[in-house]
Amino acid sequence: MAKHETVDVCIVGAGASGLVAAKELTEAGMTVCVLERGPWYKREDFALGDELVYKRRNFFWPTVELEPRTWRADPDSPTELLSTKTQTFSNAMCVGGGTIHYSGLSWRFHESDFRVKSEDGPVAGTTIEDWPISYDDMEPFYEKAEWTVGVSGKGWSNPFDPPRKRDYPVGPAARNSPGAALEKGARKLGLHPFPTPLAILTGDYDGRPGCIGKGMCSSYGCPVGAKSSTLESLLPKALATGRLEIRPLCLSREITLDREGRASGVTYFNAEGEEEHQPARLVVMAAGGVETARLLLLSESARFPQGLGNRSGLVGRNLMFHSPGVTLVVTFPEPLDGHKGTSSTRVLQDFYKSDARRGFIRGGFMHPRAHGGDPIELALRPIHGKRWGQEHKDSMRETWRHYLHSHCTGESLPVESNAVDLDPEVTDCYGLPVARITYTSHENDVRLATYLGERSREIYEAAGAARIIVPKPETRKLHNHQMGSCRMGNDPESSVVDKWCRSHDVPNIFIVDASVFVTGAGLNPTLTIQANAFRVCDYMVAEARKGDLIH
Repeated sequence: MAKHETVDVCIVGAGASGLVAAKELTEAGMTVCVLERGPWYKREDFALGDELVYKRRNFFWPTVELEPRTWRADPDSPTELLSTKTQTFSNAMCVGGGTIHYSGLSWRFHESDFRVKSEDGPVAGTTIEDWPISYDDMEPFYEKAEWTVGVSGKGWSNPFDPPRKRDYPVGPAARNSPGAALEKGARKLGLHPFPTPLAILTGDYDGRPGCIGKGMCSSYGCPVGAKSSTLESLLPKALATGRLEIRPLCLSREITLDREGRASGVTYFNAEGEEEHQPARLVVMAAGGVETARLLLLSESARFPQGLGNRSGLVGRNLMFHSPGVTLVVTFPEPLDGHKGTSSTRVLQDFYKSDARRGFIRGGFMHPRAHGGDPIELALRPIHGKRWGQEHKDSMRETWRHYLHSHCTGESLPVESNAVDLDPEVTDCYGLPVARITYTSHENDVRLATYLGERSREIYEAAGAARIIVPKPETRKLHNHQMGSCRMGNDPESSVVDKWCRSHDVPNIFIVDASVFVTGAGLNPTLTIQANAFRVCDYMVAEARKGDLIH
């Protein structure tokens, strides 16, 4: 087995949080090695903008033959292999992770999102708890994330926003036609639409250019670097320190321990499939809500027979994907030309706060997306009558310039039985047990999703839509918002990491991805992932300077 010189920190995963940690820790003087399962793309790799390549042919995601995952509704149900379609629309495996292909929606969680149990719980069948940190703890790091990564928006334009001290570094994206449609209908109903906060630059900032309006944002990489992926916004700064090494195409298989029970490094398969070991004084997990739990469970030993850091038995438990939100398909008499401009420009959060009269707790938001020039996506929408032939072609021509799809994102409540574990039968290309997802939406999630869909219908009716299709909520088998599988908390019996995201069981392991989330909020998680990673790294650096980090 090939070995390497010991580094201060080995980070597993080069996505939203892993490259935050790489930047912060190298700039503090630490030597860092990042192991990333996927390739290291460059900006020029995203110039093509081919819908088949990026959205249908596993450009960002390994094939199910190499990296399968399985799913079951509950422990008593049969297990099935997840399809290529389901896995393709999960988090990317590459340097930059999901921040390469995401739409860039960059939310601060609300104050209530950190204290759901105090405000709304408990709810039967759930494991709702308050976070061990508050919005006030996170606020300075939200600001740091917005200004370091580069987020566009209009501060204080959302009447439901939590408090902020500083505006966004660049102004909001220009309103497109789908945004105008939402705004028109919402205003008629007395609602409060506002500019979408986006990790997409609208002007030159920090050495990168503003958006050129190509329209292919969601599921695509940015060919000019205007999208504030961690590949563009953070990695160059970390590399400039000379203390970072990125190793792409390296699949981590085990976190190793020394005789005292501390992490001693990570064993992985390199690009040639050969086994290597990277010794490290600290290990930082940043592989996402599914793969972080999987690696900890794979790292079993005599000291940790249930998986590393899993004395509580909660590694993999309380997985959240957001509610089974519906995606409306809407057409208008007038052209919208959704292939032009930024995908999301207007949103609203009028239905975010809990209201006991609705028959469920929590809430979410809705926003229309321009389709970004994706004819295959339109071809598969339930709007054409027939799926093939002349009728289908005619419908495509008639709807191409006139349609939008509108997403409803709602909070998914944590349920202990919604979990990641190791499949006892299915293995990956290296012979390792794959992640098995056990997941069923709580009835509260379904009611919320249905409610948001109906409110969306009302908005587009008020805007003058010609046709609106509101599908029924469907169970999520996998999603790119993977949260909660290694929750943080003060009690080692009921959580995996403490409030600093440090393992209760192994003090030199930290987890900085969304697996530490206690509840999932009704908002895209990326900015909160990044803000929390900045917060944790701030603690790590302070402890290191005191000499108390490794003990």
